[in-house]
Amino acid sequence: MRLGKPAFYLFLAVFGLWLLWSGPYSLPGLTAEGSVLILIFGLVSSIFVVWLCHTMGIVDEEIVPLELTWRTLGYVPWLTVEVIKSNLDVIRRVVTDPTGVQPTVGRVRASQRTDVGRVTYANSITLTPGTLTLEAEDDVLTVHALSADGLRDLEKGEMNRRVCRLESADEVAPDEADRGERP
Repeated sequence: MRLGKPAFYLFLAVFGLWLLWSGPYSLPGLTAEGSVLILIFGLVSSIFVVWLCHTMGIVDEEIVPLELTWRTLGYVPWLTVEVIKSNLDVIRRVVTDPTGVQPTVGRVRASQRTDVGRVTYANSITLTPGTLTLEAEDDVLTVHALSADGLRDLEKGEMNRRVCRLESADEVAPDEADRGERP
């Protein structure tokens, strides 16, 4: 029974979450051996979860499609900055200039080559305040934006290109479809 790279990445994610959520690794009154025992329990539990997922047939390339690469480490901070900038823009529009709130709905192209890549793009749009992906059909996303500016930012295609790079797609050519122009 060879589990392969997806199972290894799943194990890293499960064990990493276990480490993050398990709290202190040494409890009052426990010796060093007791602390090691707690870590061993987490390790065994994580291996069991991966084995269970493998047995159920859900460990494949789709479970961990965006490998843990340097691209991922670059995308998450970029998206975080975009979320913060969008938060500030929404606050500015709602508090200081309510006339700047003019909801609009438009369509943008998703140039990703996989379903998971398109879902990542759609979710990234939704995570960014002021925009919401309403529908994803093939390579077209229907997006609700708080203002036309928000939709224009998506149409420029920066997020689209970054998600394409994240899924290890070839560099996106700067033609009309890849810039997110309206279909």
